[in-house]
Amino acid sequence: MLELYKRPAQPTREETIRLGRLGVKIDGLGRPVNPHFVQDFGHKGLVQGKGMFYYWGPNHTVDPVVIGQENNTPKVLTIVRGDNGLLALPGGFIDPGELPLSAAIREAHEETGLDISQDPHETIYNGQVNDPRDTLHAWAETTAILFRHDGCPPVIAGDDARPGSAVWLPLAELAEASLHGAHAMIIAKAMQRYHELAQPTTR
Repeated sequence: MLELYKRPAQPTREETIRLGRLGVKIDGLGRPVNPHFVQDFGHKGLVQGKGMFYYWGPNHTVDPVVIGQENNTPKVLTIVRGDNGLLALPGGFIDPGELPLSAAIREAHEETGLDISQDPHETIYNGQVNDPRDTLHAWAETTAILFRHDGCPPVIAGDDARPGSAVWLPLAELAEASLHGAHAMIIAKAMQRYHELAQPTTR
């Protein structure tokens, strides 16, 4: 990733055209405007530029929500982020040309050592989320995928997770924790769907 001081202050013409074709609002300097901030466009208190993000406009991430059961209690696979010390899902950025599902499987394995490639899964959310790194001109859009794992096997934190932080947590503990970004919302959606899938079907 480029160092902050080496990042261009404005998008290239090609980037501006591409973002415009995606329906993103463009300002007078050719920069995309965060949809969450359109009403506040021009407000001096908002951080401008790309900030910590690599791309102008949407930066695509993935959030695998891996849920297993231990003693009949559903637990969510979590890590503690190395950058801000907050509890989080083991997600990250989608690489160029990578599909969200492949990215979710990769991130879960890199950050916890767990193989979820054979787990039943489904997408539960796709779109923009509130992220502490958001600026007026760059923001996160995530794909959240629910994975139903068999049990809660041992996990080991790796990659950019804080060492020793990978753990399965029950919902009661998650409700009291400070979670990164929109992860509380994503986990709530995942648990709702998880319980729906657990209900017996009637004919």
